[in-house]
Amino acid sequence: MSARFFCVCSDFRGALARSEEVKSWTELQPLLSTDKRDRIVRGAQVVLDEMKARRDLEAAFKSTKSTDGNEMNAMALYLRDLGSVKEQVGTNWASLEAVTVEKMILQIGTLTNGGIALGPALLSGIEGIGEIRVVAGRTAIAVLIPGDQDTGTLKVLSADGSTPPRVVAEHVAQNPDWTADGALIYIKCVSTPTSKDQIMLGSLTRRRVLD
Repeated sequence: MSARFFCVCSDFRGALARSEEVKSWTELQPLLSTDKRDRIVRGAQVVLDEMKARRDLEAAFKSTKSTDGNEMNAMALYLRDLGSVKEQVGTNWASLEAVTVEKMILQIGTLTNGGIALGPALLSGIEGIGEIRVVAGRTAIAVLIPGDQDTGTLKVLSADGSTPPRVVAEHVAQNPDWTADGALIYIKCVSTPTSKDQIMLGSLTRRRVLD
């Protein structure tokens, strides 16, 4: 287990983000949305066609136009679990066998003398977990999921797992923060440049999250 972030509260409880390796497509599928799964399967076909043309795995990945390393590795898991492609990919089979996907899991953890006692998973998927902000009353957690251009998607979920995560805002920059009463969250939303020469513009705003 690789722990990434730990936000400790006064009673030694906090939100813990950790990673696990996923080594099969069967294990990975339940973590994917329908759109993401379909995109991975389409990309895997492109990778397979490139390897049939004697290109190595790295070059084949570039042909998919994907910039998400975990998503590209998911394509490899899909192909590897097909089994029937082994003879078609030649020397690339060894590279496919070595691929794993990193699954990120968000849980409530309690510090103990022996380490950390973990509660049930509140959020899991192959998307990364960036910043974590626990509301003052510890009933909700805000999580920034990294995206492109140094921004991400801000999700809020209940700390007890009673409600699923919901998207609060897209294109959010770093350092979202709750108001003192925990009803609102301050965020900096930025525009996405259409070219490298454009400046990324942002605005500070707040969103009502909890009643």
